[in-house]
Amino acid sequence: MFRLYENEVRDFSQAPFWFWNDELNEEEISRQLDEFQAHGVHAFVIHPRAGLPESLAWMSVRLLDFMRFAIAEAERRSMWVILYDEGMYPSGSSAGQVVAENPAFACRGWVAVDLTTASPGSKIQGVVVDAQFQVQLNATQTLIAEVERRHDGHRLAIVDQPIHTTIRGLHFIEQDPSRREDQREVDECHPLAADLLNPDAMACFINKVYQRYYDEFSEYFGTTIRAIFTDEPSLL
Repeated sequence: MFRLYENEVRDFSQAPFWFWNDELNEEEISRQLDEFQAHGVHAFVIHPRAGLPESLAWMSVRLLDFMRFAIAEAERRSMWVILYDEGMYPSGSSAGQVVAENPAFACRGWVAVDLTTASPGSKIQGVVVDAQFQVQLNATQTLIAEVERRHDGHRLAIVDQPIHTTIRGLHFIEQDPSRREDQREVDECHPLAADLLNPDAMACFINKVYQRYYDEFSEYFGTTIRAIFTDEPSLL
């Protein structure tokens, strides 16, 4: 095995994350592929990152055209490719496109409302508590359970509701962020996160990303394109 590795067998090549985080052009893509191969790297993960201009939006025709160029170049060079399934991370939202398709696909979560200490008519974590110390739910909320907390006996209402979370975005909020002397991070856009436990939301995600990739690049699947990377989808 070590001899195979020494001889740069391409099937066992490293496949580094190739950050696309600025304006793209074919000449620069080719130059960087030359650098990969000059250092014995014959595979890569195309990873769109914060810093792409808005003209290279997630799953836009222009971005996919550059992906196609990189994939075709990889085939010509006997390299192989792993695609990435999100506009930044974590995976599952297609850079906010899933929630844009249907607001009901937005991420949801559970909150615990302490009914023992609540004031009548108060609003706790978005949940209204009435004069009888019962929760009054709106159309987007569901009561999961009322439980007694063991260590103090308090009565808790567990409510499922939208939690308005976001994922990391591809585009800096500033049009041309300067390099900071203090090296603090430049803020980026914040696409709405999708509900990973909603089968319809995830069907939408699969259609917008995986099906789109297949529609665009199916001739390379199973040969030059060997996998699609999904990044840290988390249910907690």
